[in-house]
Amino acid sequence: MSLAQIDVPVVDAEIARNMQTAAKLGMNGTPSWVVGDRILSGALPIEEIEKAIAAARGA
Repeated sequence: MSLAQIDVPVVDAEIARNMQTAAKLGMNGTPSWVVGDRILSGALPIEEIEKAIAAARGA
């Protein structure tokens, strides 16, 4: 698909839906992650994200 084929209103609508979902979850920055029932925000060390994933998996 070329840039000329992108339906801008459709893309804009998808971005707006994503922003609404993020706002409902309390996400206000990037990057943000949903891990299990936790929201992680900001540039985190990979070890912290791995620990959150392990905890969500019950490991």
